[in-house]
Amino acid sequence: MSNRIHSFDYIRALAILIIVACHYLEFSGVNVGLGRYLGLAGNMMFFLLSALLYGKSFAREKSAWGGQIINVWQFGRKRVLRLGASLWPFLIIVTILYLIFGITFSWLNVGMNFLFLGYLFRIPGNEHLWFLTVLMACYAIYVLIARLSFNNNWFPRIFLALMLSLMVLAEMFGIPGNAFAIIGFFAFVLMKAEWFMKEAKGINLWGYLGIVLLNIVCALLLANGLFEQSRIAAFLLSDICGCLLLALLLGLMPEKENKIVAWVSGISFEIYLVHHTLCVGPFIRITSWEYNNLFQFILIVLLSIVIAQVLHLVSNRINIKLNSILVI
Repeated sequence: MSNRIHSFDYIRALAILIIVACHYLEFSGVNVGLGRYLGLAGNMMFFLLSALLYGKSFAREKSAWGGQIINVWQFGRKRVLRLGASLWPFLIIVTILYLIFGITFSWLNVGMNFLFLGYLFRIPGNEHLWFLTVLMACYAIYVLIARLSFNNNWFPRIFLALMLSLMVLAEMFGIPGNAFAIIGFFAFVLMKAEWFMKEAKGINLWGYLGIVLLNIVCALLLANGLFEQSRIAAFLLSDICGCLLLALLLGLMPEKENKIVAWVSGISFEIYLVHHTLCVGPFIRITSWEYNNLFQFILIVLLSIVIAQVLHLVSNRINIKLNSILVI
């Protein structure tokens, strides 16, 4: 814990609140476009925080990207159990609620979500689990990049350009393609973590103003229908905004520990899992508050935190038990 980057806790805690706000705005009808901007930018921040953490774990020399030794089984087991220990009990509870309330669902889709394939197999009120499919793809990219030799300074840029091109092509053929863009930015920041952190810390006042202005323009465009007019433009602009917003926050957030912020950051994954069900879908009636949107949003945030904390405690016990069984 002595090597913990406290500024990351502040950003992660802020990012999860942005995600909750995203789904509330999108599905409550307050402003769908603004909700999509927050979701695209907020999710990008989450992915890139992971990229920075993994990127900073490597040796600092330029040659360090050649042939890093990673125990694939150990790394994969740790990641799968960490995520699954929260996801699996959550899915079991959701499935039970589906049965109790007579909500139509696909057993196949639920099963595929247990395998982190929510991007391809959606379940009612929990379509946000696409995040885990893309996150697993990012972990695979991390292992590949770390084990192979990519010392060419141009490779991160080439890979990013390739992924953005695939995103554009996928969208042109009617296939949801933003996952390619996320993987591209993840890989770029992973390989350029030290450079990204240095540049973020060196942003001047004009840089801050430019980033804020660009994000305001992006939010206004999506709030006024950019997503309906061009998904490709919306994805590109929002993803770039999320990347730049992360850089801005890295330069502004304090390095001093805050226990409340660290706590929210520590259960941010569980908040991500549970909040969507309270914002949309078959269980929205739980948080319905027709008289005041602000109170409804606050209620969703508070319920998400309480349920997430319980799930986090359960997750820790499951994770310890599974690791003790599978340890080699």
